[in-house]
Amino acid sequence: MMVDPGGPTKSRRDDRHGGLADAVVLLCGTGRHEPGSNLPDVPAIAATLADLSQVLAMRCGARKITVKLDLATPMDLGEAISDAARRAEDILVIYYVGHGLVSASGDLFLAARQTNSRPHRLAHTAFPYRVLRQYAMESRARSKIVILDCCFSGRAIGTLGASTQIMNLTAIEGAFVLASAGREEVALAPHGARHTAFTGALIKLLTEGDPSGAAEITIESAYQYLSWSLPAAEYPKPRRSVTGRAGDLVLATNPARTGNQPPQRRRPPVAPRRARWPSVLIAAAAGAATVPFLVSGRHGGGWFELPPGVRGELLRSVWGTLLLILVCLFAALAAGRPIARLIGRLGIHFGWRRLTRLRVALVAALAFLLAVALGVPALDAAAAGQVWLATCPPASQLRVLTTPEGYVPTRQLAEAFELDTARDNFDCPEIRVLVYAEPRGQTVTALGRGWSDDDRQRIGPRPDVWLPDSTVELRLAEEEAETTGTALPVVTAEVRSVASTPLVLGVADRQVVPAGSVEGLPLTGASWPKLLDSLESLGWGVIAPDPAATVGELARLALYAAAAGDPERGVAPKTPLRVERYVGNSYDRAGYPPEADIARLLCVPERSARENVAFVLTEQSLARFNQGAALGTTCAGSPQKLPGSDQLKALYPASTPVLDHPFVRLAWDNLSAQQTGAARRFGAWLDTAAGRSALTAIGLRPPEAETGSEAEPLAPISTEYGVQPGAGITAMAVAPEQLRSTRDTYAEVHRPGRVLVALDASGSMTARGPDDRRLWDSAVGGVTDSVSLMGPRDSFGVWSFQGEGTGGIRRLVPIARPDGTAGEKTRTATSAGLATVTPGGPAPLYSTIVEGIKTVGRTTEDQVTALVIVTDGQDDNASPISAGQFEAAVRDSGVRVFALAVGTTSCRARELQRITGTTGGSCREATPGTIREELATIFEALWETR
Repeated sequence: MMVDPGGPTKSRRDDRHGGLADAVVLLCGTGRHEPGSNLPDVPAIAATLADLSQVLAMRCGARKITVKLDLATPMDLGEAISDAARRAEDILVIYYVGHGLVSASGDLFLAARQTNSRPHRLAHTAFPYRVLRQYAMESRARSKIVILDCCFSGRAIGTLGASTQIMNLTAIEGAFVLASAGREEVALAPHGARHTAFTGALIKLLTEGDPSGAAEITIESAYQYLSWSLPAAEYPKPRRSVTGRAGDLVLATNPARTGNQPPQRRRPPVAPRRARWPSVLIAAAAGAATVPFLVSGRHGGGWFELPPGVRGELLRSVWGTLLLILVCLFAALAAGRPIARLIGRLGIHFGWRRLTRLRVALVAALAFLLAVALGVPALDAAAAGQVWLATCPPASQLRVLTTPEGYVPTRQLAEAFELDTARDNFDCPEIRVLVYAEPRGQTVTALGRGWSDDDRQRIGPRPDVWLPDSTVELRLAEEEAETTGTALPVVTAEVRSVASTPLVLGVADRQVVPAGSVEGLPLTGASWPKLLDSLESLGWGVIAPDPAATVGELARLALYAAAAGDPERGVAPKTPLRVERYVGNSYDRAGYPPEADIARLLCVPERSARENVAFVLTEQSLARFNQGAALGTTCAGSPQKLPGSDQLKALYPASTPVLDHPFVRLAWDNLSAQQTGAARRFGAWLDTAAGRSALTAIGLRPPEAETGSEAEPLAPISTEYGVQPGAGITAMAVAPEQLRSTRDTYAEVHRPGRVLVALDASGSMTARGPDDRRLWDSAVGGVTDSVSLMGPRDSFGVWSFQGEGTGGIRRLVPIARPDGTAGEKTRTATSAGLATVTPGGPAPLYSTIVEGIKTVGRTTEDQVTALVIVTDGQDDNASPISAGQFEAAVRDSGVRVFALAVGTTSCRARELQRITGTTGGSCREATPGTIREELATIFEALWETR
């Protein structure tokens, strides 16, 4: 809406300054969010924009002001910004107040009312700053002012979010960009205040002026004023970026200056004059100064540093200093004259002359002790009051990297640690833990080459702590670092195993008979060859995760050990080829999709399939599954207290690989003291009773903790959840050389994949993502890049589908083995074929799947066949077959169908559930930027992969 300055009196008009008379001013902000959004409301934003609009009109002479409050979508916000940039000819002012968010790649986004900050939804529900920057650059205005009163990811009451290095995001040519907060700071919206802190200070400057400033307020002088006034009020210091002479733009006259009155210089505080302090006051001051160090030693800090948490934050503020001064004065007054008189009277009465002579020293000692005795509870009370009246102060951040399989348990462990740091800190966590996950291969490569800028964008920030599944992963990272000539920043003294979990065989609990055996198999002590041979003779299958994950690789190490047989117990040897065929047949017979994620395997829709298969998995995964705890983002565990037919029982082989779960602290260059201290504290906490209890709670076995007994079990490591706490576990030796040999063997004996990829080329694939690329273009790039993952025995083909029925299917690349070095010719043919497709029209989804299944053929012992559909999941409206006919055509076809849902589609779509659920495949969700990664995950399970 346009704001009319109204009809002010003549005196008011005279008070105006015409600095923004010809400016196009856009004031936008979002204070309210939809119920589905996970962003908190900021009530102060509405009043902030209203008052700022009035001040700019009355004090700065702005006549073209547009206020946009609580726009629903990023498209609405973009329309407002684009319109303002297009209309501006002289001066353009864009002012945003609200939530600022940062994507995994480091891009800044501005929140709208429907914005959702979850990583997979942020890009299409928030407005990217880079587009604002583009609109401003393309504007005809000679001066461009962009002011951002926002920051990233708010977590505490009264804050707009955490910040980042905003200067890297704000380079607009010929402009003045002003940001409300700097690096690693938060932009504040004080609870109950009418304005946000930053904009409120700007309104005050334009309204009341600066007595120490010049006669006119320019945008540069406004920044200078805010850069000292806001930090003085305990708010973040703003940052600005200026090009040309945009900073000389005059906003208004300075109302605090009248006539030729010279500016009043801001003077530093005058140092107190030296005086002879009484001994008692000096002693009381010493006692008050001792309080922080005593509190620090008592509450987890060092004896010679300020205490951590809220107490330390209070002592770093002016209020903490005043508190200690008051304690000092009170102790001096309480101990001074009364105690001195008492000591004098006692000395005279009893004739203790020495006592009289020591009167001053005794009074000083008592004043010191009284200051200490009063200071500790006073500090606790003041800190509690600060939390109650305001909110928790910002906590230090600890960055912890783990594996995808370990993400959910590690997040649970981090929450326990945060609660432990808050227990003696007025329920305010002293440390916030950022947990993120990356597959082992990418992590080892990133650490081995020093965590480059590409790794920061793709994975995240450099981790302070690394929690791999096994020490072998650390050895692989060290070898990678030696290859690249990079020094791996591992703190050797901080590398140790904090818990372990063995590989076990999990079978349906109904197969367990009271005598303690599973169809003749002992719960403990049998060798892997014996177990494998017995399971095969019983007609059971074995499901093992794909070796792309650590668990799957160690599972192959154990299963290939069965190839040697067990002559002493009459077990015939099996070659690795026979082992892989046995595992592959188990997948085919039970209808499981090839996966590296054990969570996806355990959470198949048909639980009855578990009754004739055994799972190779960790004891931790088995116990958490039976407990009903989440195993990962794809599996929330089973219902609490499973019935017997759904429980899994653990069988413990005599010698089995053990994941030793090391704690690895990384010491990168330029780490802050807070980060280093947080990492050390987390590592020390894992060795405490509370830490070991938390490790047990997530299903691991701490090295120094009792895992429980029949009389006193510790969940979930207890018989209630299918685990034998007292099982004797003999760890199998594992070295990097063994893993490399296992991977080579797997590549030789693993069934090659025959894969057909079909791309949806309907009109809905022309929709554009946050990067302004069409979904079709992103899908084409992901499929083309995936060709390089093929092994020499794999086969690959590409189709596209659009239009009506089977006539809309285009067979672009026939299914064949890779051609050329690393499949270069196949990749070129794929790119050329897809370039001939122009998206448009409907999508014959069902017809494509039926024809694709016929083309790839059934899965056999010698190859696994699959159809991968890349689609936006729109309703099928172009196939001449019904849903019932489709299911009849694909059921028991022997071909797994995988769906990759791109764009706004999720795997909850009915069509995608029907497609994957009837073929033993799976569905994955992808954004335009993660299509290649998700395709790689599918192909790693189907192909040999290079």
